[in-house]
Amino acid sequence: DYLRDGQLPVPDEKQPARVVAPETTLDARLRQAESALDILRQKLSQKEAEAANLKLEVRDLKLNASERDQRKKHERDDELRTLRVQLTFKQNEIIEADRAKQRLQEELRRSQLRIDALDGEVKEFM
Repeated sequence: DYLRDGQLPVPDEKQPARVVAPETTLDARLRQAESALDILRQKLSQKEAEAANLKLEVRDLKLNASERDQRKKHERDDELRTLRVQLTFKQNEIIEADRAKQRLQEELRRSQLRIDALDGEVKEFM
């Protein structure tokens, strides 16, 4: 009943005309699956973009933490240097105070010797 060039047969007036569905159920299901696949691809792209953004945020947080740690380290180093300078200054003050004490003790000893000598002269004189 087909024509030689591959076309559908010409309807015979004796046979009732059949309605040919424009698409079969299989075609409809295939289109639905392709549509669902497109939606899933879009969602995957969104999730990949979110993951990339999260990676950037994590990197930034790590950098901020590293910078904060470096800043704290520098602050501690500065404080330590200040304390060392203060310690050196106090040590120098103590050394100077010890030297002054030794000078005063030496002066006191000489004064005591003079007093003793003068005391001896006074006793001789009497």
